[in-house]
Amino acid sequence: MSQPAPQPRPRGVYGRYMRAVAVGAVLLLMAGVLALSFRARPDAGGVSGGIITLAPDDARLVADGRVVYAESCAVCHGATLEGHPAWSGGSGDGLAPPLSAAGPSPSKSDAELVEITRAGTANGMPGFAGALSDAEIRAVLSYIESTWPPEARVEQPAE
Repeated sequence: MSQPAPQPRPRGVYGRYMRAVAVGAVLLLMAGVLALSFRARPDAGGVSGGIITLAPDDARLVADGRVVYAESCAVCHGATLEGHPAWSGGSGDGLAPPLSAAGPSPSKSDAELVEITRAGTANGMPGFAGALSDAEIRAVLSYIESTWPPEARVEQPAE
């Protein structure tokens, strides 16, 4: 039984062009994989067994949370946590409340804020459990709390 003759390698300009395209495609794919793997994401510190511990005094975490907030929350809650302009102070209007110390959030425990962020609300806020990691939820809520005055943080109910 004879084996088929090996195919000759492409020669000339066309062969060099095809090799360059193949090498370029591989390099581009590798660059994309590296870019995704090095994407800045909040670390998982403060997350244990589904329990998230907020850290509004952690400057790095707050900076990460500011980015997550701008990407995921500001469209509804406003760039400066001011809430929807027509929000009336009630939860039944379906509009995003302010997340500043003037809003209802400081009256909720950290655990309640985490659950609201994960699951959403019945009056229109979507849940972010599939869109944000626990580390990102920790970062964004730490950022939000970092904007509150110390007395608002102290008055927050224990979990």
